[in-house]
Amino acid sequence: MDTSERPAMSDTPRTDAGIPDLTFRPYTLEWQRAQQFARQLERELNEAQHRIRTLIEERDSARIQADHKWELREEFEALLGTSDVATGVERIKEAKRGAARYEVVRKMNAVVFKNLFWRCIEMNLRFDDEVDKLSERRKIRMHLNAKKEEKP
Repeated sequence: MDTSERPAMSDTPRTDAGIPDLTFRPYTLEWQRAQQFARQLERELNEAQHRIRTLIEERDSARIQADHKWELREEFEALLGTSDVATGVERIKEAKRGAARYEVVRKMNAVVFKNLFWRCIEMNLRFDDEVDKLSERRKIRMHLNAKKEEKP
């Protein structure tokens, strides 16, 4: 059998199976319209079933994401003490600044630390602000020294 003689696969197999072989009867215009209408209904049914499956998959995916997001919110609140994202981000930034301050203080010798501490008490200054200033001055000094070393 030549492939061009094979019937094409139908997108309405249920309708095609339900329509009897009417080779022995003459087709009427109404019968042809009924067949076309039945095929159109089957196409719409197939599209609706596909859409329902897609919507169910999207719903299930959204539920999984919502469950995951809820767990993340709880964890976020447990770690940072707030569920507000902006407040949480600010707290993380402050924690990073605190870690940087700790490194600066850790590298100080006892005399420098004592002098800084007493200056803050006598002048009513915040210790963390003074450590930040000291850190910035050291960064600038290191940057300038690096530039001097580049110039031979």
